[in-house]
Amino acid sequence: MKAQTTMILLVFLIMIFTGLVIVLLSLSQTVVREEYSDLYVNNLLLSILKTNTGYTDRCETVSDLIGCAFLTPSYTCGGSSLECRTLAEQTLEEYMNMVNENMVYCFNITSGPGWSSLDEQGLYSISFGDSSIWKKGINRRVARTVIQSVHEGLEYNIEVTLAVAFRK
Repeated sequence: MKAQTTMILLVFLIMIFTGLVIVLLSLSQTVVREEYSDLYVNNLLLSILKTNTGYTDRCETVSDLIGCAFLTPSYTCGGSSLECRTLAEQTLEEYMNMVNENMVYCFNITSGPGWSSLDEQGLYSISFGDSSIWKKGINRRVARTVIQSVHEGLEYNIEVTLAVAFRK
């Protein structure tokens, strides 16, 4: 009698465990390749922006360097002989090539309408990388974020967009 009770209890526990596994598996979602790619590109953008460049003054991180390139493209960062815009382009190319050589990328930096840069050049939008990625028919993943840059006590919001297309 005791063996039968134990056997029934064991079968009952196995049924409960099997049912629990089935319910959990039916509730779980698999990550689709596109979702993974979106997550990858978003994290790539945030990681690149937070990377330390090794320069001083207004160019300590990549986001600072992008802000400098957008606000004052002709400014020369401490520790470099290059202007901010040229230095930003070279730095982004170097970092993106370190990450993955099998992708085409384009950084697009913009701000709101009616806004102009502090230099005479009056930049409203600048791009680094391969701008052909924006053509129709190219399967690309896009991530956007807003960085804040301060110049002469004024805070500027700058939108940074990274578009990536993976080579097959």
